[in-house]
Amino acid sequence: MNKCKLEEEKKRSVVNNINKNNKNVDYMFILTYFIILIKDIFMLSIIHSDNINIFNKDIIIQFMDPRKMRIFTHSLVIIIILSFAFLFKKKGRLKYYITVDIIFSLLMIVDLVTARSIGGFITLNYLKHGNLSFKDIFNFYKYLRPIDIIFLMDIPFIIKRYKRDALLYKEKRKIPVFILVFLVAIFSANYLHKMLDVKGKVDDVGFITHYWEPFGSIYDTSPLGYIAFDFYDDLKGNKRSELTSEKTEDIEKWFDANKEDIPENDYKGIFKGKNVILIQTESVENFMINQSIGGEEITPYLNKMIKNSLYFPNFYDQTNSGVSSDADLMTNTGLFPIRGKSTFWENPYTEYESLPKILKDYNYNSLLLHGEKGGNWNFKIATENIGFDKVLDRRAIDIKPEEVNYFGGISDKTILMSFLDNITEMEKPFYGHGVILNSHFGFDYVPREEWRLNLPSDLNGSMVEKYLQSVNYVDKEIEYFINELKEKDLTKDTIVIITGDHGGINKYCMEDVSMFKDSYPWMAGEHPKVPFIIYSEGFEGETVDTIGGQIDILPTLSYLLGVDKDKYVNSSVGKVLVNTNKNYALLNDNSIIGDVKEEEKEHILDGFWVSHNIIKGNYFKLKSNK
Repeated sequence: MNKCKLEEEKKRSVVNNINKNNKNVDYMFILTYFIILIKDIFMLSIIHSDNINIFNKDIIIQFMDPRKMRIFTHSLVIIIILSFAFLFKKKGRLKYYITVDIIFSLLMIVDLVTARSIGGFITLNYLKHGNLSFKDIFNFYKYLRPIDIIFLMDIPFIIKRYKRDALLYKEKRKIPVFILVFLVAIFSANYLHKMLDVKGKVDDVGFITHYWEPFGSIYDTSPLGYIAFDFYDDLKGNKRSELTSEKTEDIEKWFDANKEDIPENDYKGIFKGKNVILIQTESVENFMINQSIGGEEITPYLNKMIKNSLYFPNFYDQTNSGVSSDADLMTNTGLFPIRGKSTFWENPYTEYESLPKILKDYNYNSLLLHGEKGGNWNFKIATENIGFDKVLDRRAIDIKPEEVNYFGGISDKTILMSFLDNITEMEKPFYGHGVILNSHFGFDYVPREEWRLNLPSDLNGSMVEKYLQSVNYVDKEIEYFINELKEKDLTKDTIVIITGDHGGINKYCMEDVSMFKDSYPWMAGEHPKVPFIIYSEGFEGETVDTIGGQIDILPTLSYLLGVDKDKYVNSSVGKVLVNTNKNYALLNDNSIIGDVKEEEKEHILDGFWVSHNIIKGNYFKLKSNK
């Protein structure tokens, strides 16, 4: 028998054996499924590790726990995508499998690179609006790590295997199989999704969720599900809206009508040339300031600071669905967040006439340091576009193992000391915005051994107890920070602003508060107020009773620092709280608190839509390009 016949016989024998053992099973479908699932698990493990550089075995264990359902939802997403292979003939089917594997592997590497560089994952919004240059793409290699090669190791073997099988199999399309697999996977995924806790997540669609924390979102939905939702979200649109000439004219008219023709007063420039440190506390409300319970002050150090501060007791939470990120926005831009969705999540690439940019004209250097990962709410990209010279997230903080709590969070002291180290290295004058987190909702982030208040027994085990202990802890950490500032001889030339990002117990736990309203009536309020304290060593403290909110921080600080009003009256919808005849705050539910005439209400409410159109239309960028 000649060589050619031997080869034919060999092929025929292999085909017969494979057909005999896999008569009704597409084993390459199964093989590809397992390869992608393993890569999926590896990717989740790596992104949840320190510095996104090693395997996190705890995540793998959690993922494999059948009670959490994650392994099933991720599997179903993979099966849905692979099911389309049955629409092809066998050769095309094999090409589909290898294409999916290669694309998935490359996307995982790109996601790891972007997670290390911007704190989030690649999205169409990022590609379209992120000012991505060739230099940025070229510099991505800096964020590659040896561990990334694991996502490519199977491909040479799989290509070789697929090529061999393409020669052996000659089968028709399996459209009924596609329909069956696809529909079963879809219905199963929807059923499992209903069994998962998805409360509080934004844009919940079917079995795919997309929300403010991309690391959590990709864990819940799978890397492929995350990409699928991103495509869906982009097709749905509404990320950017056209800024028509009519809208532009309305914006300009609104700012003209919003100006106050009143003389300057003695507050103008009282802190001129001083460094600015702004500490944004998590969920801290104003009602605890100068308040005692069980004979103890809840915030003893803030009470002491007020004696050398401008203090605004009627300062309201104005955040929308972006909550903490909305506070970052309003503080630094003087604009309301967009209506509906989160501003930073929807429009992270909008440019502004912001506090960092305004102060840059007065030779200030600026830095923002946040204790979260940069991808959460897209805050790293968004605040870079706001105009900070440097934006640092959790990855820039030197975290010791003992400083990580059981939620994976880090102590406020750790954040504040890293913040201090960074701002002391900056050239003066500087503006530093630091964000701390330990009083976050749930109020479980402060270990019980750190609790200092001796609270009445009727609060034992309640959310109120945990909240008051958390805020008291924050107060202590602020004291430690100010003392460290003094050690470095920085307080003489620096103002320190203490504010809150949004309400806490009165925002999330109204039922818990109502249980104690008779015993502690000072605790409850219709709408949360947050602190706004401007501390300056040696300053004789004053209380300013003017009603305001977070959009007023930029104009008020600018005025106190001696900034020309022309720098912000045409870009900020807020008012100067120490130089105004206006005495109101517009809240997120469209209610207005304060002294307002009926004919003023329409103009005040239009402040929402002026801000919305500025952000959605990228008004200031278009204006600067004219």
